[in-house]
Amino acid sequence: MRFIATGGLWNIYAVAGTHVVSLAIDMPSALHKPAEGAPFLLGFGIARRLYDDDSAWKLVEGYRFFLSKVPKPRKGATYSTFEHPWQSFIYNDFLANPDTTFEYAFHPIYGRDASQLEIREPMRIVVTTEPITDPRESGHDVYFNRGVASSQGYSTKFGKGRIDSKKATEKRKALEWLSCGLDKAMVRFIHDTPAGDRLLCCFYEFEWKPAIDELLAAIERGVDVRLILDWKDNSEPAKKATAKKPAKAAKPASPRDATARSLEKASIPMDRVTKRKARPRAIAHNKFMVRVGAEAGPQSVWTGSTNLTRGAVSAQTNVAHVVRDPEVASRFAGYWDLLSEDPGARDGDDRAAVTSRNRDLRDRVEKLSPVPGDLNEVPAGTSVVFSPRGSSAVLGAYARLIDTADVSGCMTLPFGQDPVFRVVLGDNTADDGPLVMILLNKEAKPTKQDPVLLSWKNNVFSAHGGLLDNPVSDWLDEAYAGRGGLGLTSWVDYIHSKIILIDPLSSDPLVVSGSANFSVASIQENDENSLIVRGDARVADIYFTEFNRLFEHYLFRAVDDTVPDPKASHTAADDRARHNLVAGDTDTTDTADKRLADSDDDAGVDAGLFENQSWARRFLSFRLRGKRLTTYRTMELAQPSAEPKGPGYDAR
Repeated sequence: MRFIATGGLWNIYAVAGTHVVSLAIDMPSALHKPAEGAPFLLGFGIARRLYDDDSAWKLVEGYRFFLSKVPKPRKGATYSTFEHPWQSFIYNDFLANPDTTFEYAFHPIYGRDASQLEIREPMRIVVTTEPITDPRESGHDVYFNRGVASSQGYSTKFGKGRIDSKKATEKRKALEWLSCGLDKAMVRFIHDTPAGDRLLCCFYEFEWKPAIDELLAAIERGVDVRLILDWKDNSEPAKKATAKKPAKAAKPASPRDATARSLEKASIPMDRVTKRKARPRAIAHNKFMVRVGAEAGPQSVWTGSTNLTRGAVSAQTNVAHVVRDPEVASRFAGYWDLLSEDPGARDGDDRAAVTSRNRDLRDRVEKLSPVPGDLNEVPAGTSVVFSPRGSSAVLGAYARLIDTADVSGCMTLPFGQDPVFRVVLGDNTADDGPLVMILLNKEAKPTKQDPVLLSWKNNVFSAHGGLLDNPVSDWLDEAYAGRGGLGLTSWVDYIHSKIILIDPLSSDPLVVSGSANFSVASIQENDENSLIVRGDARVADIYFTEFNRLFEHYLFRAVDDTVPDPKASHTAADDRARHNLVAGDTDTTDTADKRLADSDDDAGVDAGLFENQSWARRFLSFRLRGKRLTTYRTMELAQPSAEPKGPGYDAR
């Protein structure tokens, strides 16, 4: 849901998902230097309360502080924003609850320095979050896990120790915190399938015990559960060392061998399993379930990016998307029927048979999910894109869709940026073209095939997964989800969702989400699926707020990757760059030198707040933060905020 509160000299914009509320304060006067001798706007004291029951205000705390007031900070400490103000015009509340009405109060705090703070009357806005379950008959339920083990929040609550070394109660709480309800939603989707109905499943990885146990329970109570599982033989034999190459251990078939162990351990009847063996070099990458009523036929679909592994449910960032729409469910059921034939070429086929069988598969898939060449022509509602397809045209269409966005585009790319995005977006400039924000699992590196990366020069800003292992100031060391850390992941440690958002705050937003990684292989080779949801503000708002959460979280850590360890030998310029990082100046991209060119003359060292108004200059229109603020100004479909109830927080 979207809201706006207006106060003459200011506006507050709010976008509410299910677990995140994104708010932006528009105060044009604050972007200019105050008159000589006038107090500085030093930031905002933020308070929140439940609106419906007139509950007490809760003060928002942050990790940054005035160095002059906290000369010896305590490791992991947080500080009231009424004493150490929030120095940003954008605030994301990551601790919201679904289907709840909150009131937020932003108190401007003025002063010539930190010694005497003047807390002024608040700007207030009332916001209602989206319910988990869509109340519409043909609706969408969207579940994001929290998926940020590399966070101050996780480290504060659970520390860094290996997850399986924790006591049972603490381990359960840690996994529940990370999964944020996605785990329960998956189990519930299976559990709520009535006896006599069919449950048609396609999974790539198949190891997560709670879901497997629930599938077995469904079979035992009379649900006709059918599984298509990746069974490709991509194993490799051991190789002896040669004069030029070292020895190489044997490689098991993945994920086939782990899936086989899970099936055997759970005693899943093998007559319920279709082994997807054909085309062994193309993965069966789907993660969907279709409920088919005994009489009503296909009714709903569970899909998204979440594999059936513990790491996918909790540690990597993932999304599950439920569509309750018989037409969409029928398309998925038809796709399942096709894949149940194990179509495509097999080992041992001659060249003619390979060509014929693969062409037949791709033709049949495209007939199940025709897609216009220009995705701007996709009708309102929910469309589907299945793979493999006869060409990678859809990938180019995705790139052009972003390029033709009116205001902004957001994208997650777990396995890197395909060259088509650089080709299509590469002629955009910092002042021409939509604002594009990209979230990657790992930092993008130039390659021989794609030597030039998109950057701020193309109005493209990228962040990637990472953690603070030499934390700024007195922040806590953060946990690593993979081997050597929590032990939850073994391949993708941070970003695994596959999302494109086009003008998400407009009246005609478009969301792409599914299993496909926006690569040539995901379009032409693998078994994949994606949803295209157009014109649905509820869906767009949930995806936008969650993308905001992840982009904000990892942008900070991505820039930290390029700034030297403060304990190592470095220059004063490096210190200033590190200060700009923690002060929120994550506006630029290429090098620390470019960041320093945009920095303030009075930048100090460490995580200190500014004792003047220079922090506000980070929101000038040519900087990333300013561009992000502009996207809120263009927001459509916003409803006026309800009137605040009673007195605001008494800051005296």
